[in-house]
Amino acid sequence: MNRLSILVVEDDIDTQNKFIELSNNYDDIQLVGITGSAPDAFEMIIRLQPDVVILDLELQKGEGTGIDILKNLVTAKYKPFIVVTTYNSSQCIYHMIHELGTDFIFSKYQKNYSEAEVIRFILSLKNEIIQSIKRKNIDCKYATDEEITLKNGIIKNMIIHELDLISMKHFLRGYKYLIEAIQLHISGETVGITSVIASNHSKKVGSIERAMQSAIDSTWNNGNIDDLLTHYKGRVNSKRCTPTISEFVYYYSTKIKHAL
Repeated sequence: MNRLSILVVEDDIDTQNKFIELSNNYDDIQLVGITGSAPDAFEMIIRLQPDVVILDLELQKGEGTGIDILKNLVTAKYKPFIVVTTYNSSQCIYHMIHELGTDFIFSKYQKNYSEAEVIRFILSLKNEIIQSIKRKNIDCKYATDEEITLKNGIIKNMIIHELDLISMKHFLRGYKYLIEAIQLHISGETVGITSVIASNHSKKVGSIERAMQSAIDSTWNNGNIDDLLTHYKGRVNSKRCTPTISEFVYYYSTKIKHAL
């Protein structure tokens, strides 16, 4: 990759023009878009897959806020390197936006802040940014087929290990569907998972759902209670006394993503 592609999310016209001017002065960066709207910015991130997003947190004159974008990116398949610029100095806010995926924060109140300093910082970390994007995106434009296959294999083995800990039987019909559901959730699919699985196996959605819930129920009804209490810390449906499919999948997806 010769140049870093950059999307600027900023609602101040003068600041936009400064970033445009700066981008024309460097061969190592390419400005692929600029917007002051949070909804437009999210759409552009997904469509253009920029390497870096320079994100004004407040967007006081635009539509939405930078925080709206960060929240939407949590479940997005593509995750860029995010540099936030802000007038906010709250450590609580800083902690929150780091948790939402921000890589670096520039306070606009700091003594040496300027748009040029932001660009110089990005260029100084060019190689590190490329590696960061690779780590964040197992299926992004930089990942090789071998890397994707390896990562997916690791994730599948982690899921199998977790299900072994609660003694879920491999012969249960819903066992393989649950593994697939957790993998899909980890990859960013949060809606229509059972429909995807049903399509993959030429089955009806109801059949897939019944098989998965049956595998969960069988494990809770016939398994070792100590193993379940020790290794499953997720929600359990109070009426059924077993997890629902969504509760089960969400718990293991979250647990494994944190372990990666």
